[in-house]
Amino acid sequence: MIFNYQNYKDYLKDRLSTKAETRGLRKKLADHLGCQSGFISQVLSGDANFSLEHIHKISLFLGLSEIETEYLINMHQKDRAGTTTLANYFEAKMQVIRKKFLNLTEHIQTTQKIDDADYALYYSDWYYSAIHLIITLNKFKDKAEIAHRLNLPEKQITEVLEFLLEKNLVQYENGKYIAGQHRIHLSKDSPFVKNNLKNWRYKTIQSISQKRDHDFFYTGNYTLGPKEFQYLKAEIVEVLKKFESKIETAPEETMACLNIDWFEL
Repeated sequence: MIFNYQNYKDYLKDRLSTKAETRGLRKKLADHLGCQSGFISQVLSGDANFSLEHIHKISLFLGLSEIETEYLINMHQKDRAGTTTLANYFEAKMQVIRKKFLNLTEHIQTTQKIDDADYALYYSDWYYSAIHLIITLNKFKDKAEIAHRLNLPEKQITEVLEFLLEKNLVQYENGKYIAGQHRIHLSKDSPFVKNNLKNWRYKTIQSISQKRDHDFFYTGNYTLGPKEFQYLKAEIVEVLKKFESKIETAPEETMACLNIDWFEL
């Protein structure tokens, strides 16, 4: 998390060498900045510095939020300051920004209720609930790790986390994202049920194309009588009860999706 850093070069070195990022990240950043990869190494390992314009472009490349960008710019200015007085000035601004971010009331604001507009956004795509779910796993507490696991741009992760923080669906404590105090639940007659079903079936189609050995997909079409149809529906419900019981005691180590459909043609 950027707010744990005091030196912009230390932050960028860690971000550009994290295991969650793909190889050649420095080359991609160089292309984004319009410079050579060697210049980036020269800055991060030597006395050279990025310009303020470079820093702004880097914040866009890394998908930083507005408040993270503000912190990075002030950290950069502090490190480049020519006098101790000026360095202290930017250090004080960094402390204000850090305090603002870490103050949960800034995130939660005055919103204590999740309204229909929030539900509409939450169920507008599969990754909202996926990001909400993944922070319950101990090994995914950082935005870069989440982005890598879900194969999504980090800027997208940032936007979703800011929404979840604002609605108190997640919290940020001790440098990590954790589950928030609010929960989100759909009743069976909710107008957003259809969106949720569509979202995860779309994600299923994406997963089928990946052809991973540990995944399982099955589709079957049958002819049968009405009594058998109802009997098998009841059997599916019983299986789901056992499924949920097992999930409740399972360790939180990975994520999975279950879609079940049983309908008359």
